[in-house]
Amino acid sequence: MLMGCSSGAFDSRGDMEPAGIIQDYHIASCPTILACLWDVTDKDIDRYTQHIIKDGLSSDKDGLSLLDLIPSARKACKLQYLVGCASVVYGLPVLLYNSSETRVLYG
Repeated sequence: MLMGCSSGAFDSRGDMEPAGIIQDYHIASCPTILACLWDVTDKDIDRYTQHIIKDGLSSDKDGLSLLDLIPSARKACKLQYLVGCASVVYGLPVLLYNSSETRVLYG
């Protein structure tokens, strides 16, 4: 989770392909990246992140996707359409499974 301002944005490089930190994480074998496309307020993105972590860890549902947590996390923001919609998920779908009292990520 890269929850900083413009952490998921790509920089234009003229005639070359756009580049960003997301590419480095994919090269390092990170299957899924949650990042922000534009500048966000710190308190709102903190609420958003807390909601995703809290719901992801406390859910009893097996096979919970990160994408399932995003709509409810957007509603936790005061600026739902500015901060809540700044997030984007790059990569492969990742599911959370309960495995003997711990949460395990499977890509």
